[in-house]
Amino acid sequence: MIKLVSQLITLFIYIVLLCGFTSYKSTSVLPKKLEEGKGKKIYLEYGCVNCHGTKGKGDGEMASFLDPKPRNFTSLVEMKNLPDSLMMYSIKHGVVGSSMPEHSELNENEINDLVIYLRHFLADYYHMVNMCVTDRHTVDLTKNFENFKIEIDNKKKLSAEIKNNSLIIQATSPIHLINEMSKTKSRTTRNRIKIVNGTGSKAEKILVTVRIHDCIRGQM
Repeated sequence: MIKLVSQLITLFIYIVLLCGFTSYKSTSVLPKKLEEGKGKKIYLEYGCVNCHGTKGKGDGEMASFLDPKPRNFTSLVEMKNLPDSLMMYSIKHGVVGSSMPEHSELNENEINDLVIYLRHFLADYYHMVNMCVTDRHTVDLTKNFENFKIEIDNKKKLSAEIKNNSLIIQATSPIHLINEMSKTKSRTTRNRIKIVNGTGSKAEKILVTVRIHDCIRGQM
């Protein structure tokens, strides 16, 4: 019975996508640059730099003596499943089985500033996008992009390109994604897009987290 329902849903999606519907166009605007606050000062004064390094790559002067190695805050792979709440808890209480100590002396605002600073190592701008599987979402980047590169967490699920200072996002295959979500009994799938604008030390990093929902929208 469940298999039959799944097949009927898939058939419905095919009909919707093949019967004159075009992608629904949703839009958003890239928010302002992340504020640094007191995070950098705390990072240096409390010795975070000794393990995680000046650029957050986990290569501080103490790193070679530690096992497991300090986290690399510039790595999308290491950071993609690390929510702010877990980072704040780890800073406050430490991490069991690692050399990460507790910092119970820091208050909530100080820890929040530190977390924002740690996010800076991966991105200067952070944006969350929620879209239906049939959407074609456009993010207004509000600036000129001439020398850039795009990194997509999973290219099989998502495609992205920059045109006229806008980031255009859409599912690679809406039908495949809905089938996949149906099999895992999930209503959403998450992906990430990292954009590096410029080169060298002046390059700006933008991280866009995309949550694709199994909803279907379209325009006749």
